[in-house]
Amino acid sequence: MEETLLELMKRAVRFLEQRGIPRPKCDVEWMFSTMLGCQRLALYLNGHRTISPHQKQQLRTWLQRRAQREPLQYILEKVEFYGLSLHVDPRVLIPRPETEFLVDWLCTQQLQQPKTILDLGTGSGAIAIALAKHFPETQVVAVDISADALEVAQENARHHQITNIHFIISDWFKNIPQQRFDWIIANPPYLTAQEYETAEVEVRQYEPKNALVAEQEGLQHLDQILQAAPQFLQPRGMVALETGILHPCILQERYQTNWKTKILQDLTYRDRFFIAINDR
Repeated sequence: MEETLLELMKRAVRFLEQRGIPRPKCDVEWMFSTMLGCQRLALYLNGHRTISPHQKQQLRTWLQRRAQREPLQYILEKVEFYGLSLHVDPRVLIPRPETEFLVDWLCTQQLQQPKTILDLGTGSGAIAIALAKHFPETQVVAVDISADALEVAQENARHHQITNIHFIISDWFKNIPQQRFDWIIANPPYLTAQEYETAEVEVRQYEPKNALVAEQEGLQHLDQILQAAPQFLQPRGMVALETGILHPCILQERYQTNWKTKILQDLTYRDRFFIAINDR
């Protein structure tokens, strides 16, 4: 007798459990719901059904890849970010929930809508697209040093029919026209070499290292952005940076003389974001 959907799911969970994969049930639910094009709850409401031989083969391939610790988002080629389904693959980092927190803060806690936003190191385009969708009258410029990353970001913008983003290949500010922005947003590389070596296998083996690691104890790119930002900011313009948890206090000490600064915590109540307003 052919296995039902629920029986296959249980067997898939055991397979991943035996290989030490964290949260195997969640991974299996995402695999099955993606394969069948349904919500995860629907898997249990239709657990008696069966799947085709082609779908079984697809599932075997995905499970083998996950057993090798390949990130689930790369396997399924998608990630959910601030209500958006975005394509991701090894050309870009996988957007994290911490970054969603920053986007939510920008969308909900600011009294005045920005006219212009610069997103540095856009990667998959997650921040730029989320902000462009929330602020449809705002002109967003999204830059990345990687042409491959920009290709992914542009694909995501087209998928969501976002037209108020201009994409530029640039090493931070190098190719940015002489324009002043209301907001400059960045989630730059900030891991130290030591932090990278102790990161999960999924990160070390599959995600692009040059988008993760920075010199000078992770501060290299954070400093570069803050030092160059004033010439690209409007008066009272804001820089919002995602950082490592030890960086905000260091940055505040370095830049509070010339900026109005603020530190935000992430969902685990750790210092994670550095906000600097150009008002001096």
